[in-house]
Amino acid sequence: MEPPSTHRIEVLDTTASGVSLGLAAGLVRAALGRHCTTPRVVELVLASGEKVRELNRRFRALDSDTDVLSFPAAPLPGPPSTERALGEIVVSWDMAQRQAALRGVEPELEIAWLALHGALHLVGFDDDSEADRAAMLAEMNSIAQDQGLDPQQDWSSIYAESQGVES
Repeated sequence: MEPPSTHRIEVLDTTASGVSLGLAAGLVRAALGRHCTTPRVVELVLASGEKVRELNRRFRALDSDTDVLSFPAAPLPGPPSTERALGEIVVSWDMAQRQAALRGVEPELEIAWLALHGALHLVGFDDDSEADRAAMLAEMNSIAQDQGLDPQQDWSSIYAESQGVES
């Protein structure tokens, strides 16, 4: 178990889902606790699939659905010991529901895994190669286990796999 975190997760559900984002926020906080030495703020947003597709089109020039997007914050001047924005993680509620059904898990758990995946992108992990994907998944599983969750050795973006694209 990681020590208490000084990191802040701002949660925003822009859908009418009613799903709890507490588990997702906890995994994001744990990832920051492990990889950030100074206090960080991350905004965790649950948005409609339509909104996530719009963001994907606007910021990545990809007119397609996706399950999670991470947006790093611009660096700010000032002492590194002060609380700083690290970035924003936007999870697609529609994709999370579909992927949860395919995996046979609750949407809350799928959202948590997607948020953790997004958080690791914010702290520098990538998944452009098989080796990078394996390292990222190993870290996701380690953090999840530290938080009392079962590891998901075969977790990946089902959507990305179905489209033949990188997650």
